[in-house]
Amino acid sequence: MDVSACNQLKSIVSNALFSENRLRLKTALNRAGFEKNVFVFVEGGHEKHRYNTDMIEGDALVFRQESYFFWCFGVVEPGFYGAIDLASGKSYLFMPQLPESCAVWYGKIFDRQHFKEKYEVDAVFHDTDIVEELKTLKAKKILLLVIYSIF
Repeated sequence: MDVSACNQLKSIVSNALFSENRLRLKTALNRAGFEKNVFVFVEGGHEKHRYNTDMIEGDALVFRQESYFFWCFGVVEPGFYGAIDLASGKSYLFMPQLPESCAVWYGKIFDRQHFKEKYEVDAVFHDTDIVEELKTLKAKKILLLVIYSIF
């Protein structure tokens, strides 16, 4: 799903839909016996640049979000990861940590609070802190849905 289509959809659909989707996933996995200290970890889509340029590869050079990730979180930006605690139902996003110099290409670089409010999740961390934060949250088992191996 490309960013413009996602943004149009996000203007129509409230974050309550994505929260309900996460609850459905949590409920189904709880019924299957997954609960205490178990997290679902989902990888969002990433931009793929054409060689040494800032052009993005793909159909019409447009970013398209990974479908399962969008279903869970409604995030339209590239480079995010998400986690759901199957005991509490709390949801977490891990955003790319971009240097301020990237503002030349991306425009304003938003902070973690911006994305916490935009997507109505319990907390937002940087993607460089995934392992540390999952340990802090006491994740003992992680159910992965990733595009590339990150661990």
